[in-house]
Amino acid sequence: MVAGEQDCCAFLAFDIAALDDVVRLTIVAPEAARDAAEALFEPFASKSGAMARECGCVGACGV
Repeated sequence: MVAGEQDCCAFLAFDIAALDDVVRLTIVAPEAARDAAEALFEPFASKSGAMARECGCVGACGV
């Protein structure tokens, strides 16, 4: 999934790390893309700031 997103959105920086039983993905967008990045990632963030448990791209990614 990350490799596909890197091909699609080459302007984003991706870092993926496995830590014990957790996989952490960090995605950094350039400042010029702030508004687009916030809109893109908003479905993944809950009101408390914790990550959502479901994919925010329903239909677009086949999930």
